[in-house]
Amino acid sequence: MNIFLSVSYSSEISADGSVNAAYRHDLEAVIAVLEEAGHKVFCAPRTDNWILKNVSPSEGFNQDIDEILKSDVIVALIGEKISAGQQFELGFAFHAKKRLILAHKADVKLPYIDQGLVDQPDVSDVAYENIQTLHTDIVQHLELK
Repeated sequence: MNIFLSVSYSSEISADGSVNAAYRHDLEAVIAVLEEAGHKVFCAPRTDNWILKNVSPSEGFNQDIDEILKSDVIVALIGEKISAGQQFELGFAFHAKKRLILAHKADVKLPYIDQGLVDQPDVSDVAYENIQTLHTDIVQHLELK
């Protein structure tokens, strides 16, 4: 299955433009579990070699659109801060009739519009306790359909 892993990006970088080490570690763990389960995963920070602005905004935008269209499912890791880019990706993917899985920590309330999104067909809400249970929860949701 082709998975587009939608993540917050610009809010998780250091002064030099690189992705924060702890955040990168968590993303790499999620990507590894999905790939070990046999899925192909696109994640923009990884594609950009973990450095924001490794490509122009236009290139990044077009790459996201192309990858969403090629994907079977979009897995969005929703954080405490609303990500404008991530919200765009979710809206575009929903309009393109892609299956969506919105994953967030159990103690993080989904943004208002995402609360409405999870009530739509082919959209799942995954509330997880920690990064270790997230892996299992996502893989289980992927196997449901």
